[in-house]
Amino acid sequence: MKRAIVVGASSRLGNAVCRELEKRGAKVAGTYFQGESKLSSVAAARRLDLLETASIAPVLAELANELGGADILVHCAAVAEWTALGDVEVDRFSRMLAVNVTSALFCAKAFATLSGDAPRSLILVGSIDGAKSVPTSVPYAAGKGALVAMARALAKELAPNVLVNVVAPGVLETGITSMVPAEVKTEYLKHCAQKRFGTHEEVARSIAWLALSNSYITGQTMVLDGGL
Repeated sequence: MKRAIVVGASSRLGNAVCRELEKRGAKVAGTYFQGESKLSSVAAARRLDLLETASIAPVLAELANELGGADILVHCAAVAEWTALGDVEVDRFSRMLAVNVTSALFCAKAFATLSGDAPRSLILVGSIDGAKSVPTSVPYAAGKGALVAMARALAKELAPNVLVNVVAPGVLETGITSMVPAEVKTEYLKHCAQKRFGTHEEVARSIAWLALSNSYITGQTMVLDGGL
């Protein structure tokens, strides 16, 4: 049985990932900042403020201890704002990077020290904003783009025992998508081959495949945009 830790498990996507991994037979633990009630089905849960970097390693170690090890780590915690370049403020940008990028790095660092069965899998949830040139908020895209570069470097650093990949969803039906302006959503549907937004369940299934079935792909970004 694979053992998985989902960081940001109380988010809509994180919750979908937990459910999908459990459905496929994994033992799952998760972290939350708020919304603990959404994690009733996981084997273990801990509150984690990702702005407190020093707390990341101890919390992940506690969860791994309860699971008996950690074969999979999925980082899907994020904060998102649609901010025009002229309105960017350093404090808000720094906070976004701290949650979306810095915490991912320190989760990877902690995961590398935990025991688990090879091949292990580290999956970072990015966004189409960081993988393609699309109309978006520059600060958010900058952070998601950093995850792509991070995964490429980690894939070499942690090889051959840990496979590291990014899953980059396009516009989804709900969740963070609420920040996207209506005109951008309209244009998205116009150019998307599938003529619809994706779902959290579709993203979760792709993450679960990488986590449980992949044995070779590493350092890559899987873009889930319906053929944009």
